[in-house]
Amino acid sequence: MSMSWSLPPGVRLRALDVTSDAELGAAFSVASACELAAIGWTDETPESIRATLLGPQGLRAGHRLAVEGTEPVGLLEVELDRHARELFLDAYAVGPDGSAIERALLEDGLRTALDIASSEPAPPLSSDADPYQLSPDIWQVTSVREASWNTMALVAPASPAKAADSTKAISLNRSTA
Repeated sequence: MSMSWSLPPGVRLRALDVTSDAELGAAFSVASACELAAIGWTDETPESIRATLLGPQGLRAGHRLAVEGTEPVGLLEVELDRHARELFLDAYAVGPDGSAIERALLEDGLRTALDIASSEPAPPLSSDADPYQLSPDIWQVTSVREASWNTMALVAPASPAKAADSTKAISLNRSTA
């Protein structure tokens, strides 16, 4: 997977130190400011951010903070459910470069997802499996903000055990009278 998003000048991503109250405060500040700017209200609280970042599915090594100088301008929350083989990314970004920062955060999260998926590959398909049907053995990555283009399955390319008997395509014609 190759993406070309880059951070605006002066902005850098770094691991979020979830053991620091100041860092957790910065995470809350970014998340609540982003929601306020986007929808005019927020349901985020310092406790909800702490619960997401430190909860049983919070992937502590995956959380990121984007900073411009010393000012926090972006946050990436990463939650992992190994049993369901799902990785959830939630990116927040504020300021005039918010879109570029959010894309860079999601790119970083997708790199994490690829690392996890490649270290825990799906088992091979059985000979009677339909290779075109989604399986619970496939990793799914979802982002609440970009669900339309960032929900994807991450697995190594599969080879069906047997070739399909045939492929039929039906052409749909619409007449305009």
